[in-house]
This record gives sequence, C-alpha cells and structure tokens, in this order.
Amino acid sequence: MGNNTTISRAQLLEVLHYDQETGIFSWAKSIATKVKTGSIAGHISADQYQRIVIFGRKYLAHRLAWLYVHGEWPDGQIDHINRQKNDNRLANLRCVSCLKNQHNKGAYANNKSGTPGVHWHTRDQRWRAVIGVNGRRVRLGSYIDRSAAEAAYQQAKAVYHA
Repeated sequence: MGNNTTISRAQLLEVLHYDQETGIFSWAKSIATKVKTGSIAGHISADQYQRIVIFGRKYLAHRLAWLYVHGEWPDGQIDHINRQKNDNRLANLRCVSCLKNQHNKGAYANNKSGTPGVHWHTRDQRWRAVIGVNGRRVRLGSYIDRSAAEAAYQQAKAVYHA
C-alpha cells in the first residue's frame, strides 16, 4: 500500500484490534519488525492525539476507531466529548461538523475565569458573558458575581449549542 492511499476497513481489521470500551488499539498481526502481535499500537504525539502508523502512513486513532466500528471514514470531524484528545473510547467519540466541534472547546489559556465565554472587563470592573452564535458574538450581560456570568453562559450554551 502506498503513502497516497487510505486504508480500507478490511485492511484495518486485518492488522489492528480496537477495544471500544477502553479505546485501545493493539496489533492483530505483525506488519513490521518493531511491531509485535498483541502490543499496543501507536503513540501519543506532542499535540496529545494518538497516532498510529500503518504501512508507512500516519492515522489519527480516533478516526481509525470510527472506520473500525462504522465501516466508513467519518464525513465530519471526530469530537472527543470529554475533550481528552487521547481518550478514544467509542462512547467518547462523535462525528460532528467543524462548528459543533468548536462549541466543545475549553477556555483559552489566558482566560482568567476558567470558564469559556466568561471574562473580566477591567473598565467596568465586572464579569462579562459572551457566546458565539452563527459566527457572531452575542453579549449575555455583565455581572458582579463570576458565578452569575458562568450561569448565563451555560444557559445560553444549552440553547444555542445544543
């Protein structure tokens, strides 16, 4: 198999075993000198996703899991519901649009509130809540109490991102 081709489900089933409960891939057969049958396949890369090299081509394990179980490549992005990029249990994976996947992001690293959609507004000395809806920023209000701003964001998320 060349590097420009994508592995088929039949080829995947021949070389790997996927445990849906644990999310772990193991080698069903040895395809290279360093690959031992039964050993755990792949590695966690710097971006925290698990990658598996099959016949010289790198694959993301969560996409392989989808192919393994559903018999076809996902037509969208695979979202890790709990946001742990290397948790490839089937119950933690869902096929979603790019927009839906963005809704499942955590707070940015520079977010002082620890909650997405909530930030401190220095001039007003209040917590503000905002949410993205159809590419636009919707202001949800400003609050003295951070927990009130967080509650406003969570309510809006349940409505707009359900």
